[in-house]
Amino acid sequence: MPRSVWMLKRYGTFWEKDIPENNDEFFKESFRMEKRTFSILVYRLGVLRKKDTNRRNAIPLEKRIAIALYTLGSSAEYRSIGRLFGVAQNTVCKILHEFCRALIFEFASEFMSPDYLTPEKVDECVKGFEAIGFPQCTGE
Repeated sequence: MPRSVWMLKRYGTFWEKDIPENNDEFFKESFRMEKRTFSILVYRLGVLRKKDTNRRNAIPLEKRIAIALYTLGSSAEYRSIGRLFGVAQNTVCKILHEFCRALIFEFASEFMSPDYLTPEKVDECVKGFEAIGFPQCTGE
């Protein structure tokens, strides 16, 4: 596939080279979960899969999930994570938001009660934060 003139060539090889060449402990340290759990996420979050276009190849599903998990598990800036994985920093941000939305959509009904965000629960949380010295934690 020919590259567009406006596309920046990126070299991050963490996912393509470093992860496959290292052991399971390195994987767990990098993504805060075992490969088996990662595989379950890949299976359940297929909605995150993107299609190739005429302009570029899509970022594979596994790499998208890896980017999101790495971002959640580290204190690195989007720019640093982007360089590590060979994507733009705004792509890291977009992938993270898509991942979180998909995660909530897929797993909320399984792990959260249907009344987890009722007005009463929100009020209870706000009062709890106020009691320990954090007023206006919901932006009100």
